Amino acid sequence: MRVWLALSVAVLLFGCGSPPRPTPVAQTTPSPSPSGGGGKRIVQDGAGGYILPDGTRIAADERGGFRLPNGDYVTALANGLLLPNGTQCPADGAGGYVCP
Repeated sequence: MRVWLALSVAVLLFGCGSPPRPTPVAQTTPSPSPSGGGGKRIVQDGAGGYILPDGTRIAADERGGFRLPNGDYVTALANGLLLPNGTQCPADGAGGYVCP
C-alpha cells in the first residue's frame, strides 16, 4: 500500500512541474518587389513581343500593342502601355514598363 502511495505522490510531483519553454520561431519579412513600388513589370523580349509578369510571352501586332490571354487589348503608347482598364504603364528605361 505504501508503494502505491509513494508512486501516486511521485506522479503528482512530476506532473505538476513547470511546462517546457517554447522554442523560438524565426519570422521572415517579405522582400520588396524588384520593380520598387509593388507594381508589375511587362518586358519587351527583343523579338517583337512582350513578356508578361506571369512569364507568358505575347507577340506584338503591327501597331506595337498586343492581346492578353483573356482577349483584352493593350495599346502601345509613345511612352508606355495603356491597359484595358485605363491604367497607363510608363516605360522604365530598361526595356520594360512598370504597371501599378
